[in-house]
Amino acid sequence: MKISRARFVTYFVLSAFVFIFACKFLLNQPSEWRALAVDQSTWQSVISTILLPIRFILMAPLMPFIAFLRQEPDTPPPFFMIGFAMYWTLLGLLVHYIVIKIRGTKPKTA
Repeated sequence: MKISRARFVTYFVLSAFVFIFACKFLLNQPSEWRALAVDQSTWQSVISTILLPIRFILMAPLMPFIAFLRQEPDTPPPFFMIGFAMYWTLLGLLVHYIVIKIRGTKPKTA
């Protein structure tokens, strides 16, 4: 299965947004990546614990950026989304590069 770099990164960024929103709204997790919500039911707590390493990779490097933006009480949400998209794009490019190197195939150009 060959996939272009642009398509892979697009799917990666969209999947990261879906993952974060699912953690936030379905699992009732707070926005900080380290904390688990006190009012979670048992199944939510178990799934949150399992997904914590993925969330750590997706969110932990952005915590200084988030803290910087929260200094201003009226920061518009698009700044957070743009920061997440830029970091996840770089992360997606890195993952695509590693997968291509492991498989030994050349990426298909868009």
